[in-house]
Order: sequence, then structure tokens, then C-alpha cells
Amino acid sequence: MIVGEVPTLDHFKLAFDAVAKQRQYDNRLTIVSYEGRTKPLWAAETVAYIAWRDGALDYMFDELAAVEAARSRRRRLKVHRPHHADRLAEMI
Repeated sequence: MIVGEVPTLDHFKLAFDAVAKQRQYDNRLTIVSYEGRTKPLWAAETVAYIAWRDGALDYMFDELAAVEAARSRRRRLKVHRPHHADRLAEMI
């Protein structure tokens, strides 16, 4: 990812896969498939992973909302901010 670039869902999917692979699972889908298993280690890892992933998704969606709000604010300011030529025309 480029510095200053807004992360996308694909960036998060790559991060989710990387964390799952650190725990020796193939990817994010494999680790969550172990939910409810009878082996305590697998069940605990799945619960911890899902809690972490959900927190990361909450963060992602909060950041996306903040970016969209900032864009919307900038658009409103551009629309409502008179151009200097308009101000000059009003003065004449």
C-alpha cells in the first residue's frame, strides 16, 4: 500500500490472511471454519481471531466513514465558497 492511500477491503483481506497464516492456517476463511470445534486450541484460536477481525473491520468502516465525511465536507465547502471573481462581480 502506498503511504497516504486509503486502505480498501482487499488490503484488510490480505492482513486477515497474514494473521491466519501466522497461526498456521491457510487463510482467513480456514481459521474461522474451526469455530465450534472440539479441540480447545482450535476453538480458542478461532474465537480470538474472529474478535480481532471484527475489531479490525469496525476500525476499517469507521475510517471509511471519516474519509467519506471529509470528502463530503470538502465538496460542500467548494460548492458554498464563492470564487474571488464572483465576489469582485458583486462589488462592481
